[in-house]
Amino acid sequence: MPKIVDLEQRKQEIIEKAMKVFIEKGYHKTNLSDIAKECNMGRTTLYQYFKDKDEIFNYVAEQLSQRLETDCKNILENKKLSAADKLKMIISLLALQYQLEKNKMLMMIEMWLLSKRENTILKAKFEKRVSVLRKIFEQLLDEGIKTKEFKEINPKAMAFTIFTLVETFALQAAFTSNISYQEHLNNIYALLNSLKA
Repeated sequence: MPKIVDLEQRKQEIIEKAMKVFIEKGYHKTNLSDIAKECNMGRTTLYQYFKDKDEIFNYVAEQLSQRLETDCKNILENKKLSAADKLKMIISLLALQYQLEKNKMLMMIEMWLLSKRENTILKAKFEKRVSVLRKIFEQLLDEGIKTKEFKEINPKAMAFTIFTLVETFALQAAFTSNISYQEHLNNIYALLNSLKA
């Protein structure tokens, strides 16, 4: 009787091993043969799951994005939380994800830099994901202004500023081993507290 393989489970196993190779060698120096070798399979078998290394990168990005968007949606739908509390929870969620998924984040940073240099489809996907998060920040700031929780500010500009702080924090955290996540989160929270009406 032939062995039944769960396609998604196998893809996940390949992704985990591919990330190890990408992190060790970098995007440009990694090829499908390296990934196939790490997965103990032939390149032909690997092609049954992914057409190229860009697709592997995209798969990782998609998974991280979907998980993050689901978590953000759950926070946004919580009627018991104020706009400021929702904003703090989402920022904490992002910081926690960056901390727990440091290797994936390093890979994402490399891909983001590559997509900036090379005009690719990935560039559009990254920009869309970033845009969704900024829009969530903007929405929450606007909600807080309407409920008189926040001062009158430009929600779009402030959302950009806060997101840039979080993004920079994630970038620095990926390269610094002795960073105190909570101290830096507290600084971002201090900025949010200064916005309160």
